[in-house]
Amino acid sequence: MRAPVNKAPTYRQFTWTGFYGGLHLGYIWGNQQISSLITAFVEPAPGVAGGTSSQSAGTSSSSRSPFGGFQAGYNLQAGSLVYGVETDVSVTRLQASGPALAISTRAFTGNDTASLQTSSNPIAGIDWFGTLRARLGFAWDRMLIYGTGGLAYGSVRVSDGTFFNGFAGSDNTAVAFNVPGTSGGSVVKGGWTAGAGIDYAYTDNIILSFTYLHVDLGSGTIFSKYRRPNNILGGASTTVVRGWTLTSTDFDLDAVRFAASWKF
Repeated sequence: MRAPVNKAPTYRQFTWTGFYGGLHLGYIWGNQQISSLITAFVEPAPGVAGGTSSQSAGTSSSSRSPFGGFQAGYNLQAGSLVYGVETDVSVTRLQASGPALAISTRAFTGNDTASLQTSSNPIAGIDWFGTLRARLGFAWDRMLIYGTGGLAYGSVRVSDGTFFNGFAGSDNTAVAFNVPGTSGGSVVKGGWTAGAGIDYAYTDNIILSFTYLHVDLGSGTIFSKYRRPNNILGGASTTVVRGWTLTSTDFDLDAVRFAASWKF
């Protein structure tokens, strides 16, 4: 009677082909350095000598923030090459503020007395962003190294916090004013992203990932201006006050994230 022959266990090679989805957490640092330029003028009537002006400029520091969200995608493995597409959406609070600037100027006397202060306290930020990217990688069994790139989009905001305030005239003819600049708000902008990462299949269904992405959502600019002839109420003044602010920032960021996904 022949003894039974034990068969060697079969090894089923892991494949990256399939859909996956999961959650991620990470850290981003942005280049939302806000550049501001503000001015204030007191101008005489045409042909009259005199007048005065003032100008100031500054740049804020960059910003940093944690972020988190979800991702989903599909991979197709052909030999050692893995082709894929991935989309994700992340929530963050990346914000830069300042520099706070204020300048003032004053000129003339009597009914022509005029003063203007221009102030600016800008804020810029990104509240959420998403990407839709192609992926191309090289697999060693359960390890996958890949490059990625594609479209980016997100909600960005910028405001200059500008006010123009001062007075015109003297004694009983003086008129004060305090006028805000252009109001800012949130808009959704599109851009591009590129990066690289490493995926590891911890089990046949659990995939752990580490990814770096650079995201560029363009730039934002706000221009506020104010002009007031000081005889606007019918007085005898011949002067004019004039001021403006220019605030600009770039909405780009670098992100590193850790993700856990379930492969279906």
